[in-house]
Amino acid sequence: MFFALALIVPGVILGYTSYNSAKAQLQKKLEDTAESNVKSLNQTIDQIIGLETANMKQLALQIASAQIDKKDAQTQKLIDDFMKQHPELEVLTLGNNNGAWMKSPDPGKQEYDPRTRDWYKALFTQPGKPLVSDPTISVSTKNVVVIIGVTSPDGKGAIGVNLSLSKLNDIVKDVKFGTEGYAYVLDRTNKYLSHPTQKLGDQATGEQFQKMQAGKSGSVSYELDGETRKAFYTTNEQTGWKIAAVLMNREFSQAARPILVQTAVVLAVAIIVMMLLLTLVINRVTRPIEQLSVSATRVREGHLNEKVITKRQDEIGVLAENYNAMVASLRGIVMDVSQTSSLLAASSEEMAASAEENTIAVEHVNEMVQDSARKAEDQARAIAESAGTMEEMSVGIVRIAESAGTIVESSNQTAEDVEIGGEKVRQVSEQMVAIRQSVEESAHFIETLHSLSAKVTQMTAAISAIAGQTNILSLNAGIEAVRAGEQGRGFAVVAGRFASWRSNRS
Repeated sequence: MFFALALIVPGVILGYTSYNSAKAQLQKKLEDTAESNVKSLNQTIDQIIGLETANMKQLALQIASAQIDKKDAQTQKLIDDFMKQHPELEVLTLGNNNGAWMKSPDPGKQEYDPRTRDWYKALFTQPGKPLVSDPTISVSTKNVVVIIGVTSPDGKGAIGVNLSLSKLNDIVKDVKFGTEGYAYVLDRTNKYLSHPTQKLGDQATGEQFQKMQAGKSGSVSYELDGETRKAFYTTNEQTGWKIAAVLMNREFSQAARPILVQTAVVLAVAIIVMMLLLTLVINRVTRPIEQLSVSATRVREGHLNEKVITKRQDEIGVLAENYNAMVASLRGIVMDVSQTSSLLAASSEEMAASAEENTIAVEHVNEMVQDSARKAEDQARAIAESAGTMEEMSVGIVRIAESAGTIVESSNQTAEDVEIGGEKVRQVSEQMVAIRQSVEESAHFIETLHSLSAKVTQMTAAISAIAGQTNILSLNAGIEAVRAGEQGRGFAVVAGRFASWRSNRS
């Protein structure tokens, strides 16, 4: 997902930036094209007006005011030929200060006085300067025309022609830029001299036209029919007309839309290709890792004969080789632990047998000790009885001494007392013999007890040695269990049981 975003986000940003840049460049290009068209139309109008003015000045040099008064046939032929050579002109009028006039084409008899016409009056307000009138409707043709006039060289007459705006309108209509851009021409009073949709001579209304009349050239943005438009305009120096070219703002987006679509397509194709390549790279990287994961799972389940086969020489290949080496090492450790476990089991059986023998020996020793204790108790009782006897002997001796004293004091003691004393002495002798025998038996029992105690000491030393070996085996089993990790839990249990058994026996 991260890699996809890393591809898509910069691509979208680049595409959006490229679209905006292309849109700005196209806008600039369209605006430059509109300004260029405005300049071209201005030059065209200058050429048309200038050419017509020059032709009329040339014609005026060939006509005198007196010829107009006489309605000279040669003059009529001259102006008729002139009109045939200039089809863009509708009517040519000659007039002088006497009120005489001539026209081509000749309308025949007609009430007409040139001196009353606005164009004629305007010419003599600025003698010698050509005139281009505002749009007007021709009396003869009923078309919208502009009158171009010049005064005669003698200053007593003037020539005026009705220039049809249809040619100019055709020229302006042919001006195209973008898909919807168009041009139009306004006179000094904001009447249309040319427009692709508006009627010629109609009054143009809107704030944008007031801004255009207020300036010489430039651009103005405005809203019309719910659309934002931008008009580039200039003013024709000869006529004072405004030549304008209009662009729709939506044209900028429409012109740049193919670039946006193309950018989006290229971006989509690039993302698809990059995703495919990324998928291949990821699969190339993850496939060996998945194999390692599956193999590791089987190793965890106890299958220690696993081996990942790969021909790669990169980091994944090194990882696979290290993994295979680790599994082989683990397999060797498990085999060593298995052998150690067999030895430990045999040693455990031997230790169990030895423990049973030790238990029997200890029980025997315990019985002997208990027997010795009983005999010692009997000996103690015998000794106590001997002590009592000795006390009695002491009393008897005291009594004998008293009797001896009595015998000394009384020499006349009877034989019966002597016999009683002898009997007492015999009894004492017998008791002394019995005491001596009891003492000898006690010494014999003590010696036997000492021998049994020595054997118990030897057995205890043997048990301590076995416990030491058991402790070493338990420690080894614990070490092997740590090395074996998850598979060594059984050895940890065995080591724990040995340690518990040794603690109980101790």
